[in-house]
Amino acid sequence: MYSMEFIYHKDILYSKLLDIIKIKSSAWNYPLDRQLSWINHHISPFDIHCILLKDGTNVAYLNLIDTELKIEGIVNKAYGVGNVCCVDRGRGDGTALMQMVNQFIKKQSRIGLLFCKFKLVNFYSRFDWIDIPHDKILASVDFSGIEVMLYNHKRIFEKLSYDGELF
Repeated sequence: MYSMEFIYHKDILYSKLLDIIKIKSSAWNYPLDRQLSWINHHISPFDIHCILLKDGTNVAYLNLIDTELKIEGIVNKAYGVGNVCCVDRGRGDGTALMQMVNQFIKKQSRIGLLFCKFKLVNFYSRFDWIDIPHDKILASVDFSGIEVMLYNHKRIFEKLSYDGELF
């Protein structure tokens, strides 16, 4: 049975950070001090740590970055999805993670924003994430080699503006 913990960064305990780093280390093998430093420099107080548990065991993680984007000049609150990882691949944990996070994004009436490599577009598309053509994006960052995907926004648009950083 799956369950999910949603924890604001401002409320995270050090022991939970260690749990998160253990999950992340299955995808990115960086030393503890480097991972802690990255988290402390890139995760803001109202960003959310999402830990997926299966039968009480941590099996997957991602973080939600509290951000905004403009679609046709209108500001929209969004959650940027980053650091998606599972302890073990191919067991359905990534599917459960994305389904539960999508429910949360919808419940919060937010748009989901995700940056990924092209090879992951099919995975996220299975969960109703939409790949946005680069010619529709105005951004302060370089998206070369990076796909931009949205969730929970069905309207057709010509321009999406994003002034934040990659996550």
